[in-house]
Amino acid sequence: MNLVIGVPVKAFGIAKQRLSPVLNAEERSRLGMSVAARTLELASQHGEAVVLTGDKEVVLWAAKLGFGSVLESQSGLDAAGQALVSHAAGRPWILVHADLPQLQTTDLEKAAALIKPESTVIAASWDGGTSLLGSTGPFPFTYGAGSFHKHLSERPWAHVLASPGLSMDLDTPTDLETLQSMNV
Repeated sequence: MNLVIGVPVKAFGIAKQRLSPVLNAEERSRLGMSVAARTLELASQHGEAVVLTGDKEVVLWAAKLGFGSVLESQSGLDAAGQALVSHAAGRPWILVHADLPQLQTTDLEKAAALIKPESTVIAASWDGGTSLLGSTGPFPFTYGAGSFHKHLSERPWAHVLASPGLSMDLDTPTDLETLQSMNV
């Protein structure tokens, strides 16, 4: 299939700002690196895993782990998606968030199996965002609040993939507390 799986990663020094009430900058950075590395490792089992970033330090970090990077010309998830589609050059692609601590290899396996020419797969995070999006060719990315429904309205025939591993992202102190209470 020659699948490309892009994992957007922000600069670790500025990532996870919403966790600042409970984690200092170094702790947020370590947490971001750990969860992103795990996501990349899982992604690499299903295709070419690449980091999507605008930060050169993240590029170096990814290279140390053995992953390639695609530099974004602008910041944000929409730009990351466009960079991924360009890099995929007609191959099927998946954009999956880096901060999914419960992500399982089966989540990516199921998503990959649903991507055929002219098809799309979408997964929602618990807050209505889009945690995974996959297709072939161009896509009108509209990340932000309520992006799952925006993406689904663009492709109402899309396959919707639901699983705990794709629904819980790690953004807020409440997310971290929930994750810790689950003993993960």
